[in-house]
Amino acid sequence: MVVRKIDKVYSNKMLDIKFDISKTGLEFVSDEGLKNMGNDGIEKSDLAAVKKHIEDGKSFTDMFAVDNTDTTKRISVSLAKNDVLMPMDEYLDAQKEIMESQLSKVPRDQLKSSEVKKSNAYFLGQELSCLDIYVDTTVGKQCQKYLFRVKDDYMMIIVSSGKDEKAAQEGLDLFQKYE
Repeated sequence: MVVRKIDKVYSNKMLDIKFDISKTGLEFVSDEGLKNMGNDGIEKSDLAAVKKHIEDGKSFTDMFAVDNTDTTKRISVSLAKNDVLMPMDEYLDAQKEIMESQLSKVPRDQLKSSEVKKSNAYFLGQELSCLDIYVDTTVGKQCQKYLFRVKDDYMMIIVSSGKDEKAAQEGLDLFQKYE
């Protein structure tokens, strides 16, 4: 896994993606910050530990970008073990149920309403199936596009959030093929 983050560009050769945030107002969460975002304190540079973390069935957040002036704008790339033994459409149905169950547990004083639906997103010139999650919280409304892409032994999970579906798609449009 070759991952580089130079100035305002994140690139991952293994996943064949590049992400330039120089004109977006987004900022990358530091590598130190990523260690504490569900990565069990693992350094990104410790490839053996990252691989073991993923093999143990956990996801690893490889990149997270936020807009400090707009709490709805966030983009992340995570890796998980590719254990999808079903067509992607069925996998999305299963993930939809899991997410609906998780959202149903959020106290109503924090989450006014939510909806999870299968949708489409454009990513690197292709139209792909994804999940859209709409939430209305005490802070505001947000749409999150969850895109799942299988790459060899890994599942790449890209989440782009914005105030609405258009803004979430704009985050996905920032990705380019790795060169």
